Amino acid sequence: MTAEAWSLFDPAGDDRAARSWEQATAARESGNCSAPVAQIVPSAPRTSERVVVRVTSHRVVTTAAGTRYVESVSSTRVMLRQGDGTWRVDLAAVGG
Repeated sequence: MTAEAWSLFDPAGDDRAARSWEQATAARESGNCSAPVAQIVPSAPRTSERVVVRVTSHRVVTTAAGTRYVESVSSTRVMLRQGDGTWRVDLAAVGG
């Protein structure tokens, strides 16, 4: 991730995310993502240095009792090519 994206990823400044984290840890839940898929959004503008990608995954949450449930998660993000040719996740993409 880019430095700017990481700075916004920290839930410490997000009360809703902090409450969710507190509830999950108090319930002793754990989670893993599986079946990730990333696809370029064909209708979004792009360049050789910037592309918009839609990422989907299944979050498998395991409760303290061992019960599992699955949540679908998704995000639309800007990806930026770095000077060394690698791609980094940047800010969330917003439609217009």
